[in-house]
Amino acid sequence: MPSIKVGTANTYLGKVLEDSRGLEPLADADILLLQEVDPVADRIDDLVRASDFRVSRIEQGTGLAILHRDTVSLTAASTSLLQRTPVFQRRIMQVFREHDLKTIGRGTAQAEFETSDSTALTVVSAHANVPVRRGLRREYLRLLSKHMRAINGPVVLGGDMNHWPGPHKGDKEMATAAGLERVDIGDQPTYTDVNSKHAWIGRASLGLIDVNAQLDSMLFTPEHLEVQNAEVRDIASDHRAIVTTFGFI
Repeated sequence: MPSIKVGTANTYLGKVLEDSRGLEPLADADILLLQEVDPVADRIDDLVRASDFRVSRIEQGTGLAILHRDTVSLTAASTSLLQRTPVFQRRIMQVFREHDLKTIGRGTAQAEFETSDSTALTVVSAHANVPVRRGLRREYLRLLSKHMRAINGPVVLGGDMNHWPGPHKGDKEMATAAGLERVDIGDQPTYTDVNSKHAWIGRASLGLIDVNAQLDSMLFTPEHLEVQNAEVRDIASDHRAIVTTFGFI
């Protein structure tokens, strides 16, 4: 059976795509699941043109996108808005953005592919709420779990799940309910203060607060897929990317 390499990355409001290296650190992936692309949504085709990737699906309203190389064939793509962001929260978010906020809520970007031997795979990109209002985040996870349960066959879910310092109880319950298993990346952080706008927190606390955490996750259906290799890679973002090679069972 063939193998397939899937990456997930928070693009830091599109900065990864605008960086001089672009997608070079992720160039060997067959499929990329991206978050925070809304600031560059209208330019994304131009930004990825120099790479081997093409846009499979993009949704400005959720800031999610999926890219693929010609090592796989796109057969279907869709997006869903699972949860609208309250107006007051959007106003707060706008204060910290250097561009006009174009996202309206949390949802999914989804694409279906076939490998060279016609093996099917569905991938989903997601971006969960920051756990400031835990009720909103729990509701998103509940809706995401329901969405994932409706997908048949091999599935990979990847995204910025905003679980600091790692998966919470609700994240684990979501994975269990959806029949998903988390890719083990050991103790490697996917969010660091190297490129972060929040690096001042660690400095101000004189090292007492560690902002490094595993905010990002990749999950899969273990009855269909097995992890052959998993890496955490540095990119031009305040997040690091997860790149996993899966074998089909």
